[in-house]
Amino acid sequence: LAEDEHFVTMFRDEAELAAQLRHRNVCKVMEFGEFAGTWFIAMEYLHGVPLSRMMTRLSKAGKMLDHRVVAGIIVQACEGLHAAHEAKSPDGTLLNVVHRDVSPPNIMVTSDGLVKLLDFGIAKARGANSRTRTGTVKGKNAYMSPEQILGKPLDRRSDVFALAIVMYEMLAIKRLFHRDSDFLTFKAITEEPIPDIRERRPDMPPGMRAALLQAMARDPNGRFDTAMAFGNAIRNSVATLGGPATPQDL
Repeated sequence: LAEDEHFVTMFRDEAELAAQLRHRNVCKVMEFGEFAGTWFIAMEYLHGVPLSRMMTRLSKAGKMLDHRVVAGIIVQACEGLHAAHEAKSPDGTLLNVVHRDVSPPNIMVTSDGLVKLLDFGIAKARGANSRTRTGTVKGKNAYMSPEQILGKPLDRRSDVFALAIVMYEMLAIKRLFHRDSDFLTFKAITEEPIPDIRERRPDMPPGMRAALLQAMARDPNGRFDTAMAFGNAIRNSVATLGGPATPQDL
């Protein structure tokens, strides 16, 4: 890939973009460049576990996550996403960042209870000078928004949808849209009825379910406008339970 100018340009665009994101809930890019003919990207070291591993463990053990724990993780993820969505270039113009790959392997809970979003590697700022090659779909398929699958323009609400799928799976400890083929997965995301989360979690706070359903709306106009609004709704929904789990709790 290093010999393919297209990929090098893409790598540089994306590393440059990621390096501009500075927030405690986003994995920090320290440096990127070329050394002895090899391109590299250096990131902060994180000690912790990705949500994907945590959910696999819980599934095998037949255990569920506490609502406050789910809320604590999602609220922090929303803060990181919102910061990226609001990121501006040095001249003050909005970069219009969309992560495009919000999924359990890309969300890490560190040993000090901080949630970190990883891999803004495929994030695209509008106006980035490289284009994804036609026909290549970037993103982990089972977390893609309907508009991403249909090749429509994307904005921050696409990431809100993806994070809502992650939240649903954290509550259900069960995959939502994952099927045996990409075609069936895409069909599930765009057309199939979504099983009511109450079947898995009848004890769920009503406000939490309402926020989840809004964030998972197939039409972007039905979703929260920002990750921050989604996070606030989740925070409010568990207020009577003692609020979202703190980093210390996590």
